[in-house]
Amino acid sequence: MLASKTVLVVETEIIIALSMDAVLRGLGAEDVLIATSPAEALRHTRDWGPIAMVILELETRRPENLSLAKSALEAGVLVLGVTADSQAAKGLAELPDIPMVVKPVPDETLEQAVIDLLKRNGQ
Repeated sequence: MLASKTVLVVETEIIIALSMDAVLRGLGAEDVLIATSPAEALRHTRDWGPIAMVILELETRRPENLSLAKSALEAGVLVLGVTADSQAAKGLAELPDIPMVVKPVPDETLEQAVIDLLKRNGQ
């Protein structure tokens, strides 16, 4: 599914990010970049280069994360939202097409969400 692809994980909790890393590598991701903030993620995303997908913690009270998601979408990068924000879990008006998964995210749920996102985009 993710063979030879690079995925960027933006998650404040490193333990959660490392768990996501294991799932993504299990799906064949060649490289998983981890950032704990949008500012840190920007170092990986100057032109989005080889990044094929970003898994991004999204919350209604964190506009910098929403901006990063919009930037990724504009660059043609697939975006999967992860949230513990009950309002964001229902969908974000600013980003209506981004699929969301709710924390805590079991490995199987993350795996299925990634597969569904790839299929939805013909990959």
